[in-house]
Amino acid sequence: MKKTQKQTVTTLEQTVVKVFLVKKCKTAYKTFILLSLFLFLSAFPALARGWVRDTASYLWRYDLGNGNYCKSTWQWIDDNQSGVAKCYRFDQNGFLLTKHGNR
Repeated sequence: MKKTQKQTVTTLEQTVVKVFLVKKCKTAYKTFILLSLFLFLSAFPALARGWVRDTASYLWRYDLGNGNYCKSTWQWIDDNQSGVAKCYRFDQNGFLLTKHGNR
């Protein structure tokens, strides 16, 4: 093989390697971005309307679906979407008060 042909092959090999590495880096970058986005979004609790049990006190609250709770009020709530609402009483911290006067 002549010297110019050898140089051309070497240059071609270098180009192929560079293209391969660029594609590999782009794929790794896309994977990193998608994984980061997934982890970021999974760090936020799902905002859903409904009953939530407090993990520390095991008391019940009713989440209004936007991160807020019913507080210091009586509230008519249709738990199971049956069209029939029940009346519940909540204290100043948003915890359900029972008929026994305790939590």
